[in-house]
Amino acid sequence: MTKIIDKFTGKEVRVTHAEIRVSSNERCEDGVFVEVRMTAVFPGCRKVAVVSISPMGSGVWLKSLYGYSGEAHVEPEEWRTFLRSLPVVSDDLFPVEMTPELAAYAVAHEERTADAVYAIQKHDQDLQAQLWGDGPTPAMAAKLGYDRR
Repeated sequence: MTKIIDKFTGKEVRVTHAEIRVSSNERCEDGVFVEVRMTAVFPGCRKVAVVSISPMGSGVWLKSLYGYSGEAHVEPEEWRTFLRSLPVVSDDLFPVEMTPELAAYAVAHEERTADAVYAIQKHDQDLQAQLWGDGPTPAMAAKLGYDRR
């Protein structure tokens, strides 16, 4: 399994368990439901936490569930590499027959998280161009801390 490094602190997120689970679900578009199940110890924390995964404009945000503290921000390409190193397994409750094609589909489906980050970043750039045109005025740039060189 590939290491995950928090892009803001540079510290490693110690992953204790991670897998891509595939379950049968007739209500889903392709008849299967795909999810990443992961537990980890975040930098500066001691307890193992169940991890929630969310795409954000600055990267993939990993945060703990159930009230534990801890979070990490991961670059999209690093997240994509991590996903490719995970085992793909069938769910116990709603099992599916695992085939190489289904495993490849599951990884590609979860890689959409990284693609969502790029979509958010592109949207933010487009919105900024709409609002500022060629950029903020020198006074606004100084107020916001931008360097206009």
